[in-house]
Amino acid sequence: MNRTMTSLTILGSLLATAGSAVALPPPLPAPGASSREKAPEPSLARLEFKSTTYNVGNVFDHEEQKFAFEFTNTGSENLVISRVQSSCGCTAGDLEKTEYAPGESGKIDVTFNPKGKKGEQRRQLTVYSNDSSGRETILTVTGSVTQLVAVDPAVLSLGTVPKGQSTTKYITVTGRTPDFEVTRATPGDLEIFKVKVLGTEVVEEPAPAPIAAPGQPAPEEKPKTEQLRRTTLEVTLSENARIGRIDDRITIRTNDPRRPIVQAQVIANVMGDLSVTPPRISIGRPELGDTMTREFTVASRSGEAFEIKEIRFADGPLRIKFDAKPVDPENPNTYTVRMETTAARVHPRLRQDIVILTDVKGEEQITVPVSGVIVTRQ
Repeated sequence: MNRTMTSLTILGSLLATAGSAVALPPPLPAPGASSREKAPEPSLARLEFKSTTYNVGNVFDHEEQKFAFEFTNTGSENLVISRVQSSCGCTAGDLEKTEYAPGESGKIDVTFNPKGKKGEQRRQLTVYSNDSSGRETILTVTGSVTQLVAVDPAVLSLGTVPKGQSTTKYITVTGRTPDFEVTRATPGDLEIFKVKVLGTEVVEEPAPAPIAAPGQPAPEEKPKTEQLRRTTLEVTLSENARIGRIDDRITIRTNDPRRPIVQAQVIANVMGDLSVTPPRISIGRPELGDTMTREFTVASRSGEAFEIKEIRFADGPLRIKFDAKPVDPENPNTYTVRMETTAARVHPRLRQDIVILTDVKGEEQITVPVSGVIVTRQ
């Protein structure tokens, strides 16, 4: 009896073990398989524009142009326009909304501002969306801008003028009204520049070429020339102008109410009598504690004798001792300046001026820039 019970117990244990083997969990996935995300499905939205180009035609520079690029979502999923980025001269207005269902249409309002431009123009807008192509859409605006009032040159350069001398150049201002004229022209610095309105004459210029707007028939041919009115301005640099670069603006007033004020820039470089050679000094890349010598000359362009009273240089990363001697002591119109330079402190980018004091009127103080890099001694 006991043997029979023992046999049954062993058999039951074996069956239980066999049953648990059948119920084992499935094998674990390959390493990393559980963390691998499914790639997102490509968008099925489709941004399709009626036209991706718009020609504003010939416009004057005071007339803002407003128009729109029309589009439709020709895809099978919602189209989302995230943003519209415009280039200089074009402004894209806010969209009515940013999401469009399949088959739904919309538009992007655009303003083209021609102010300050002339001649042929080409501007772009970039539309970012979930279009199925995965690419942004480029919209192009073209046209030609004609100035109502044209200033020529817009930037008048009087060049390099020796100290104490005067020079004169001219600006023309052209308008399109039958009675156009410049009523007044005023420089910013009345002590340096004088501006005189000389008079107005009738001139002929090529007429702007006609340009057909989108969907419009070619415009009728215009005359090849047109009559305009042109005023000449006389701009004079005073003989008392200060030495150095001069940058000023002339405010020009006209009788055209659409452009009552225009401006011209005028620049000049007044050259003093004293010249420095070389005009700037480089010390290179000395190591801390190094001592070196440099030389430069200070000369009178006119050959007039002058005196160097003092040479200054503020102590800092660089310390300099100067020795200035006239080349010809009997006619001191040229000096040789010897510099003994010591690198006193490490500096990654040295920029400092030598200041030379003289007895030359208007040039009592001239500067010579010094540059270099002071590195740690190896």
